[in-house]
Amino acid sequence: MDRNFSTYLIYIVIVAVVLISLLIFSRKKTKINKKKNYQPERILAGNLSVFFDPDENVTIIPYIKDKYGMGRATAQVLMFTAPYSAERLGKAVRKAMNGCLTGTPCNNAELMAILEFNDWKDFSKGKRNISVHYNEQHGVVFNTTRRKADGSYHFNSLGLECTLPPDTRDRELGDALIGLLKRCRC
Repeated sequence: MDRNFSTYLIYIVIVAVVLISLLIFSRKKTKINKKKNYQPERILAGNLSVFFDPDENVTIIPYIKDKYGMGRATAQVLMFTAPYSAERLGKAVRKAMNGCLTGTPCNNAELMAILEFNDWKDFSKGKRNISVHYNEQHGVVFNTTRRKADGSYHFNSLGLECTLPPDTRDRELGDALIGLLKRCRC
């Protein structure tokens, strides 16, 4: 009787181990499939300036139109320090672009307080800038710029330097920015 009971117990343990192994394997496979099928949130609007200081630290300033139709910065400025991945940079761009749908404009004094600078000329000194905006016809549009002595930035070309579809993955957004950075002048 002891021998039958022991055999029975061994069979139960083997079946339990097999069931637990199958459960763990199926969960891992589901997680892998979810990552492969990941579809990023579409970019539906937005206008940004992405600034890179000499140490490659990033400041992203979203812009929206005020009640008079003028472009104004919002207070939803994103800042992070190097090192960072292209995916993290792209995710921040997507967040800032889509944040333009609900953002509210801030005045120059509020923006300078957020940036911790006295004026725009001081803030922009030594920084390279890439302009990013959404266009229904072209998707996400990137333009490199050059800095003028007064602190303002002007596009390096009149056309569209780089365009990506609005459902581009975060890493591809970040890679586009990093790739265009060498064309910017400060």
